[in-house]
Amino acid sequence: MLIERVLGNLATQTSVDEAGIDWLDLTWPECHLRALRKPTRSGRLLRVLLPVLTPLRHGDILIRDGTTTVAVHVRPAAVLVARPPTPTALARLALDLGNLHIPTEVEADTVIVHDDGPARAALARHGLSFDCVARRFAPEPCSVPAPVVPSGAARVRSQ
Repeated sequence: MLIERVLGNLATQTSVDEAGIDWLDLTWPECHLRALRKPTRSGRLLRVLLPVLTPLRHGDILIRDGTTTVAVHVRPAAVLVARPPTPTALARLALDLGNLHIPTEVEADTVIVHDDGPARAALARHGLSFDCVARRFAPEPCSVPAPVVPSGAARVRSQ
């Protein structure tokens, strides 16, 4: 089945029976792909082709027919959670992470990045302590680099 748009999100729905949901398990990088092909937990194969810059979020409803609801389940990932002490420290860290093209999620006074070497180094450079936790990671869409087309793969030209 081809999915071309998100129908809503479970967080805003009041009449959804959690037991009747067929989950599509995704990693955070998969949420930023425009096209993907993957089975749900029950084995139903879905093809997703979304408009450009339309990331999937946890709870997004992809199918809703009288008996079935298919929704996105974003798997938790290892992330680093830092709380810069001042707005200036937050801005400097954000600039550094942006220069490194590190996908970043910002919540109030908290910066969340995927746990990897360059991210740890950036936090250390700024003298920031951080917690390493497993949680859903939803980076800002503008901070996620576009996927690279493998060499030798066919390129599509727009006309």
